[in-house]
Amino acid sequence: MPENAFPRGALPSPRSAVLAARRHARTLGAPASFLWRPQQISMWGNDAHGDCVTAEEAFAKACNAPEIFIPDNEVIGWATRLGVLEGAVIVDVLNWMQNDGFHNQGHTYTDGPYSYVDWTSAGVLRSAIAIGPVKLGIAADQVSAAYGAANGHTGWVGTGFHSDPNIDHCVALCGYGSMAWLAQQLGTALPDGVDGSAPGYAMFTWNSIGIIDVPSMLAITAEAWLRNPTTVVKSDNGWEGFELAAAGASSPTGGIAAVSRIPGSMEVFYVGANGSVQDCFWYEGQPWQHFELAPPGSASTSGGIAAVSRIPGSMEIFYVGANGSVQDCFWYDGQPWQRFELAPPGSASTSGGIAAVSRIPGSMEVFYVGANGSVQDCFWYDGQPWQRFELAPAGSASTSGGIAAVSRIPGSMEVFYVGANGSVQDCFWYDGQPWQRFELAPPGSASTSGGIAAVSRIPGSMEIFYVGANGSVQDCFWYDGHPWQRFELAPAGSASTSGGIAAVSRVPGSMEIFYSGADGSLQDCYWYDGNPWQRFTLNGPGSAAGNAKVAAVSRIAGSMEVFYIGSGGTVRDCYWYG
Repeated sequence: MPENAFPRGALPSPRSAVLAARRHARTLGAPASFLWRPQQISMWGNDAHGDCVTAEEAFAKACNAPEIFIPDNEVIGWATRLGVLEGAVIVDVLNWMQNDGFHNQGHTYTDGPYSYVDWTSAGVLRSAIAIGPVKLGIAADQVSAAYGAANGHTGWVGTGFHSDPNIDHCVALCGYGSMAWLAQQLGTALPDGVDGSAPGYAMFTWNSIGIIDVPSMLAITAEAWLRNPTTVVKSDNGWEGFELAAAGASSPTGGIAAVSRIPGSMEVFYVGANGSVQDCFWYEGQPWQHFELAPPGSASTSGGIAAVSRIPGSMEIFYVGANGSVQDCFWYDGQPWQRFELAPPGSASTSGGIAAVSRIPGSMEVFYVGANGSVQDCFWYDGQPWQRFELAPAGSASTSGGIAAVSRIPGSMEVFYVGANGSVQDCFWYDGQPWQRFELAPPGSASTSGGIAAVSRIPGSMEIFYVGANGSVQDCFWYDGHPWQRFELAPAGSASTSGGIAAVSRVPGSMEIFYSGADGSLQDCYWYDGNPWQRFTLNGPGSAAGNAKVAAVSRIAGSMEVFYIGSGGTVRDCYWYG
């Protein structure tokens, strides 16, 4: 070990564990260059102890969006409690971290499941780094020398390493690109003689991020691991969360929708930063998977998206196209997704909402805000083509406001939308009767760019929630035979006036709503029959994008899942099991 080097402490993972581990498969769509660079990093005890395997875990948490900084004393304490302060088998820490993570400020931060990464394949390794920092076991003598030559500052450069199989240290690869690009991102200059066009990697160790060329990384690396998700956030209230899609994946102003067609599955749809439509799906016992449902430029990056499952073997989603069209994507079990144009260009407001409902298995209805502030209705009955009509005339709706729909009984539907004047409007239909409309809340009540959500927990009741013009959250409720009533659920300044809101009822005696807070938090309000509403912060300030849209689903009575657009264009998932 070079003189004055910091401690190490990585022990190789047993060959049996490596052979048994799931392999990371290369995913398409990784950017040409990429860097995880947290604003705050630390030694996390690795200046005095051989806890490098644990310190790397703290660095990985710092790469979350929003960043999570774990204090040094918590990292040292965790390593001490697990008996790995002065050395650890790498895979042991990966295993322990899935169930026993770092504790800080009312949350526990754990790892997602891990897979083994083939670090010798540039495509495989880059696709892994684009998902999260990759944990490496390396021989550190030459890294220590490069680090020392730069006085331990970020921007150190490692080139020309010789082969060294003596694994003794744990680091993270947190970026890739040309050597020159990485140097620019880290604010350093490459030494004379280093080819700036050559590919390289960013490497975290000892409170720094340095640059290492590909041959040198290959010469010293003995194992590599990806956690996916990198971080799972568990609240003291029982909620857990993780990053479903990495930074830059989603449009910060775009829509998100979720559906559960069967108890053992969920599907989430969101507008990509490039105007694509992305699909994330989950089946019980399997990891989340992602694919592109519609190519870049398909969707309005500030428009809505809605999803419905009318029968267990089918799903349908509707979104506002970049050209103001309304697009329909549908899926039947055993067949590929198909797509068609439901309403032509210029039909929909490119910043307006869209909602869908299926009141009976053989019918669907879609409602959207027109480009002229009208409310449009598209309906379908099995065996017949889609039809469309105007539900509310031009100027009725806010062209940037929300819309929600609910069917409490098979013979009825109700649609709620934000009026152009900040009112809340209600359109209702009973089988055999024409649509009727009335004002549920007066002008100035609602934010004209805020969300609205509706839920029916029992056949004889409906409840709607909307963002007030003053950033409050308002609740309107109806019981069969009684007039609508309204009250303030959260005070002025609570909600983002351009953010989303979602509602779910997992059992008849309960409702839960989720909305993006004015401070970029995710807020949760819940109600149980016979008890008052209660409210808490589900994810802290800065978690959500400023205009974050929110979707929620309950696939079984004992579970809820919430999806929202996170800061930096991430997509985040919070889930609860009773």
